[in-house]
Amino acid sequence: MLCQPRRSPSLIIVLIGFYHFDDFTGVIKDILKFIFTSICYLLAGALIVGIPLYLIALVLEKLN
Repeated sequence: MLCQPRRSPSLIIVLIGFYHFDDFTGVIKDILKFIFTSICYLLAGALIVGIPLYLIALVLEKLN
């Protein structure tokens, strides 16, 4: 009885995914990081492209 075999987790726990809770939280973190990064790139692109384009349109409208 010195060396007992490790008990494997039940099938339900493995199927749900809570056995690998660190992996689950890592996936959630990666998804939230992707969403945040995407929103930041979208806003930066809108500022870099949108503001000069708006100013050019404003100037051309005044010249017309």
